[in-house]
Amino acid sequence: MFSAIMMLRYMNLNKYADLIESAVLATIREAKVCLVVVSTISRLFILLTSFISSQYFI
Repeated sequence: MFSAIMMLRYMNLNKYADLIESAVLATIREAKVCLVVVSTISRLFILLTSFISSQYFI
């Protein structure tokens, strides 16, 4: 999850990185998700950042 956030920051998409990071930290703090859900969400963000980077660098 945090690697996706770092990738967004690398691409100067700090606004999106900050939004995702604050949402992730708030969710973890509230303990509303289990490890399996976090893993699935992490995979989705990896796919999302791949898509964004492919669109961003065209």
